[in-house]
Amino acid sequence: MAAVRDLDPHDVIRGQYVGYLQEDGVAEHSDTETFVAMRLFIDNWRWAGVPFYLRTGKKLAETTMEAVIEFKQPPRLLFSKSSGSKPLPNIVRFRLGRLDGVDISLQAKAPGSELVTNPVDLTVEFAAALGERKEAYERLLDAALQGDHFRFTRIDAVLQSWQVLDPVLKSPTKLHPYFAHGWGPDEALELVPGGWNNVGAEASLHKPPNQD
Repeated sequence: MAAVRDLDPHDVIRGQYVGYLQEDGVAEHSDTETFVAMRLFIDNWRWAGVPFYLRTGKKLAETTMEAVIEFKQPPRLLFSKSSGSKPLPNIVRFRLGRLDGVDISLQAKAPGSELVTNPVDLTVEFAAALGERKEAYERLLDAALQGDHFRFTRIDAVLQSWQVLDPVLKSPTKLHPYFAHGWGPDEALELVPGGWNNVGAEASLHKPPNQD
């Protein structure tokens, strides 16, 4: 967390869903965001030059928690025609919480004499592979009763997290409206080159989210 670069306001998109101001207990002109997307950089030897894109919000199309890793393409593509389109990047998607598991999309050489690839999707469902486990709060309560600190954030990490967000909290960026059951404001879609990877257990790794 200490290596996170200071946030650039251009890398932060705040949103508020249409109808939020009519919710019970919400101030008439509230500037509270219900959605945020941002781009972060970590300036250390391991992650230098790798952008981290974060997105979270309320009233979105699906409730899910995922971490998607998109691998860089090498400077020279072995399995690609010079006149054809570039193969899609390899992707690993970690599904956390409900229906947790791992999805991997790899480029495999297509049968035949041509040097071209097709995506091959591999999926592991943790419940099927490892058996059912306790719910999240059951694990936390059990750890608290046993005095196990492993599942809890240390205070120095909490303070460092607030320090990362402090520039945006002191000078909030513009609030963009979005409709419920979508994927947030259009401005957030433009934050990621090529668009965000889709989410959800049934989603294709390379299919962009439905914006209808």
